[in-house]
Amino acid sequence: MAVVTQGKYYLRRTDDGITEPLFDKDGNPSAVTYECHVCRQQFERPDVAACRTHDAVVCSLCLSTDKVGDHVLPAGV
Repeated sequence: MAVVTQGKYYLRRTDDGITEPLFDKDGNPSAVTYECHVCRQQFERPDVAACRTHDAVVCSLCLSTDKVGDHVLPAGV
C-alpha cells in the first residue's frame, strides 16, 4: 500500500534515528540486537526505532501500541 500511495500515508519518516546501519555489508538486515525500553525484550535492528523522549530504542510492537505518542519520532526525521 505504501508503494501505491507513494508513501503518502504509510511512510512517516525516512530515518529511524539509530546510527547502526539497517543492513550489513552483504545487504542483509543487521542482526545487531537492542533492548526495547518499554517491554525489555531483545529485538534485531530492523524491528526497533529510536525514542528521543527516553533516549533509548522502542520495538515496533510497542511503538504501534503507544496510545499517547510518547515514543514516536517527529515526521521527516
